[in-house]
Amino acid sequence: MRRIKILTLTLLAAICVAGCGNNNKKPVTSTNTQATKTSSTTAAAETEETQAPRVNYVRMEVITKEKDVEIQILDDENRKITGTTFTVCLVPSNGSSMTLDKTQSATIVGAEYVDGDGDGVLLIEELEQGSYEVYLRPIPTYMDANPIPISIIYYEYDVDISSKIHQSSEVNVEREDMDYVAPDVDEVKARENAVAVSNLMNSGFILGTSETFKVNKPLLNEQEEIMYEKLNSVEVDTSAITLSDYLKENNKVELIVGQETIKAYVYEEERFDQRVEEYYVSKAIVNKEGKYYLYTLVPHMTTGEEDIYVGWYSRKGKHFYNDEDGYPVSGWKKLDGLWYYFNENGQKASITGIDVSEYQEDINWPMLKESGVDFVIIRCGYRGYETGVLVEDAKFRENIQGATDAGIPFGVYIFSQAITPQEAAEEASMILELCKGYEPTLPFAIDIEACGDDEIQGRQNDVSVFTRTQVINTFVGVIESQGQEAMLYSNKSWLENQIDLSQVDCKIWYAMWPGEDAEDEENAGRAPNDDAYEPDETKVPDMEVEIWQYSDKGVVEGIEPLVDLNAWVPSTEE
Repeated sequence: MRRIKILTLTLLAAICVAGCGNNNKKPVTSTNTQATKTSSTTAAAETEETQAPRVNYVRMEVITKEKDVEIQILDDENRKITGTTFTVCLVPSNGSSMTLDKTQSATIVGAEYVDGDGDGVLLIEELEQGSYEVYLRPIPTYMDANPIPISIIYYEYDVDISSKIHQSSEVNVEREDMDYVAPDVDEVKARENAVAVSNLMNSGFILGTSETFKVNKPLLNEQEEIMYEKLNSVEVDTSAITLSDYLKENNKVELIVGQETIKAYVYEEERFDQRVEEYYVSKAIVNKEGKYYLYTLVPHMTTGEEDIYVGWYSRKGKHFYNDEDGYPVSGWKKLDGLWYYFNENGQKASITGIDVSEYQEDINWPMLKESGVDFVIIRCGYRGYETGVLVEDAKFRENIQGATDAGIPFGVYIFSQAITPQEAAEEASMILELCKGYEPTLPFAIDIEACGDDEIQGRQNDVSVFTRTQVINTFVGVIESQGQEAMLYSNKSWLENQIDLSQVDCKIWYAMWPGEDAEDEENAGRAPNDDAYEPDETKVPDMEVEIWQYSDKGVVEGIEPLVDLNAWVPSTEE
């Protein structure tokens, strides 16, 4: 995508544009009569139909993000038209529509933007608040595209939002709240196959079974220093290696190479046995007499037998899980019903959490603190899916105080049924208002998903992908304008098909429940997660996500009803 600066047309430029435009020029199929060549053998005239150049369909789609506008040039299959230099004209309309006949778009005077790199996308940045119309300049072989009116509105925190928030007692919860559960559900039966959250990681001791394996490890001297052998050294090729990338103080080490102690900069590290946590220098950059050399090194190695844990174990305050051969696992792994993420070094990089609402009833927060739950995401409320009324969660104030007092890290979410950016701004304002005086450590999340039943369909179910994406971006914008971080919650199907994620810039809370029983009559077909109930443990997030909600069948000490289970993999910058 090419970023384009505004070019304000002068009167002279406008005259030039008007002179070049042909208001009535439209390529169409026509029939022409050709005079036949006269010959000695025929004098008859022939008529032949010829076609004018093919007329290509073209339309614009305009996406607004706060002060920025993205214009996509699309064909009849909604694909971006590439390889053609399109030009658009943006005209302020002073709050009133000034749409003219589309054939006049060649003579409209305004700021022009050119798709110079021909990728079918134009980005207009930092527009002033107001109403505009965007026109596509005529181009040979393409149909005229309809002009599009747009509004740039900077949605802000609604200082009067408190007056718009209702209590559960004031609404018909059964017809407004997606999370409503009929009171006759057999909780005992539902808990039979539920997954229990354990305090495994809080236990403070090494778990698992000890097995004896042969391992390779470096031989140490009396000072417990690794002794290296130099295999070879070559002068650094500065055309292939940027020295400044390596010659840093925190990259400097002292190595014992043969009988010599040298100062070197680590170029490459290697781990000789996956059961051993430490890495050993494989190549190092050494400065000798003003020149830099790349040493290839190996430590003196020894082979011996060691007791290695199979299963969970802790080392230096970090948690690992070794498979049956004693090697640490990496990636997503399901253990005792819970999902964990292990980084490339085998270290557990995720933490386990739940999300709660009034339907988790009375929560024993001190007990929850000891249960093994690392974080909680609390519902502050919802927008009714039938009428659109804003409703505070009946247990929100109690829950946010309980999490604060127990010292459990928490975030807050709101269930959205916004169908306009203005409503999304209200939902963002509601979550900000209700959290005043508290300090969530996780982002504020907007929950976007389908809801309803045969009688009532959620008001957001049928809005366009474009509008739904605008709703999300407006929510994010208002949250960030108040110095907070925003997050989008949705399920696999909606993230892939109902939201344009390429236009969304926030962290993702991803809902997909793999490995659960598809034959469970209570759950069959109830959530728009497509393959969520297929019993396949290889189904893990296939996109970059911050939090993965992988089950709604969790059992945890301190809460009687079932809870949703989440794995949070904090971003590397955190």
